[in-house]
Amino acid sequence: MVEKNFPILGVVAIPALNIFYGAEKEQGAFKIDKDGRRKIACKSNRSELICADSRFHSSAAVQGFCQKYGIKKINKYGSL
Repeated sequence: MVEKNFPILGVVAIPALNIFYGAEKEQGAFKIDKDGRRKIACKSNRSELICADSRFHSSAAVQGFCQKYGIKKINKYGSL
């Protein structure tokens, strides 16, 4: 969800497992599963970041993003 051009809420759902991950502006990240909702934290030092890119529709913008943030590992995915 975006408000005034800034993200304020994001959700990733895994319906087959009844697991949902999200992050909310000023509230942090959370996980919802059979045990309820609980806060989660990212402890990445950014050297471990992995970019997921399209196998068939990659763009200069994605490559530029990875370069800007020093992301070395790029995994390509596609439906075929």
